[in-house]
Amino acid sequence: MSNTPSIGIKLFIGFGTVLICTTIAITVQALRITKKQPEFIALGKLVAGLKVNPDGKDSSMSLPKEFIPTQIEIIESGELRRHAFERMRGEHPELKEMDVEIRATQSKGSNIINVAAIGAEPKFTRVFLDSILVEFIAFRRELVDNNISSVMNRIIEQVLAREKSVREKADAFNEFGKSYDLRLLEIEHERLAQMVSSLRGEIEGLRRLDPNSSKVKETHALLADSEKFLVEATAQHMRSMELKQVYESSNNDYQDWKRQLDRLDGGATQDDVAIMERPNVAVEDEPDLVLPLMMATAVGAVFGVVLAAIIISLMRKPSSSLPPPPLPTA
Repeated sequence: MSNTPSIGIKLFIGFGTVLICTTIAITVQALRITKKQPEFIALGKLVAGLKVNPDGKDSSMSLPKEFIPTQIEIIESGELRRHAFERMRGEHPELKEMDVEIRATQSKGSNIINVAAIGAEPKFTRVFLDSILVEFIAFRRELVDNNISSVMNRIIEQVLAREKSVREKADAFNEFGKSYDLRLLEIEHERLAQMVSSLRGEIEGLRRLDPNSSKVKETHALLADSEKFLVEATAQHMRSMELKQVYESSNNDYQDWKRQLDRLDGGATQDDVAIMERPNVAVEDEPDLVLPLMMATAVGAVFGVVLAAIIISLMRKPSSSLPPPPLPTA
């Protein structure tokens, strides 16, 4: 008789082994999840890219690509946690300190940062998250204030330097104006230019009539004197225009820097991150059962198939045959 098990027995052993292994895996995973300490989660939101104008209205501002990832790194940093714990010790000494996990993520397609706190006690988790948000905003304001103070100091230096330069350019321009009436100088320059042009035309006409006449020589002498005066007038006119242009350019530069200083001094601040939503309550974080149980089912089924294959292969081995009976003696 063959010792090889039938197909029905094979199916029964295989199905039973897989079922038992799967059941054990699911039971172990379910016990592990249910025995896990409950966790509570609190949620808050920050919004980046706001500009607060002096009129009190908010407007959006463009942000560098790396801005929000940098803020997320700061929110999750140990230094910010340390400041949050210090704040809680001062404001809520009655709460027992415990570890809280902080996770920050960016909402897809927006400048909103979602901040979650996960801890073992609901009130402490919510209060800790609130402290994280407050400390983060305080850190940002200190950073902005220090930056504005540094920028303001540099702008003040530039304003003072340009104010001195404007005074020097104005003094030079005014001093030149004391020696020359700028309006009359311009009129005289135009008159001499017209006179030189007219004399040159007159000389050309006289040469055609009588090149050797005394009138040509007299006009030549008058033209030479006029050209000499024109050169002097042109030089003075160019000097006045140069001084005026230098003064106006210096004054425009000074006014630009002064407007920057007025904007900073007038309270035009940028608060590029603000609290959008503070945490209200911390709710219990329900564990995800579907995925862990599906994984346990898959692992148990694979292990059951392997174990069933091993069992069936062992059952195929024939049993050891008995020795033949002794032959009868005559």
